[in-house]
Amino acid sequence: GMKLHDMLIRWSNSILNELYYDIHVEDDADSPPQRPKPVVWVRERPFPNVLHGSNSAWFRLPTVKVRRTEITSEDLGSNDAERVNLIMLYARSSTMTQFDQYAAYPPILDAEDVHRYGLRRWERQIDFAGVGKTGDGAAWGREIEDWITLIASWYGLNHEWLNGSVNFPFLLGEARPGYRLLIQGDAPEDATQAYIEGVSHTWKFPVGASTSLSVSRGF
Repeated sequence: GMKLHDMLIRWSNSILNELYYDIHVEDDADSPPQRPKPVVWVRERPFPNVLHGSNSAWFRLPTVKVRRTEITSEDLGSNDAERVNLIMLYARSSTMTQFDQYAAYPPILDAEDVHRYGLRRWERQIDFAGVGKTGDGAAWGREIEDWITLIASWYGLNHEWLNGSVNFPFLLGEARPGYRLLIQGDAPEDATQAYIEGVSHTWKFPVGASTSLSVSRGF
């Protein structure tokens, strides 16, 4: 049979959602106090988008605040190879081919960017359009249109996001995957924020503890 992890990945709709493991302490009267337990989180990627605007989940993420002077080293940069200027999402359908869907639900295209840099395509097939929906047969198509708009918000500026690592000479215990990192400078406009993808803590005698964060979507 299928392993539990593989099953979770299969049904998590990973194009739109993220899945990660963590240790969590329940904050309710029915749970033992301070008794952490392993959990699996599955949620829509919490990135800013035009569908939700200022109500995007990004602005509600727990935030780890640090001073730029506290950083030992950082390796952050953007990559033009990440540029995309055509975004298309196909539904797995028995009645419409990919070419049919191109006509019925056109991709989002940045024609000016294509003219300057050439066509950079982001195309995926998704299995979950229309799942749980009722009504006319075009319901899944309208859902696809919303999802394409969402993905364009996330990936349309891929080539400008900062990705890499940030290192600290101490234990940054409050940092967790799925949190937002805010690096504060001398002035508000000097700040950098990024999405924490991974956390690594190390301890060496006699140096002590240190933390390295893998981050993405920095700006």
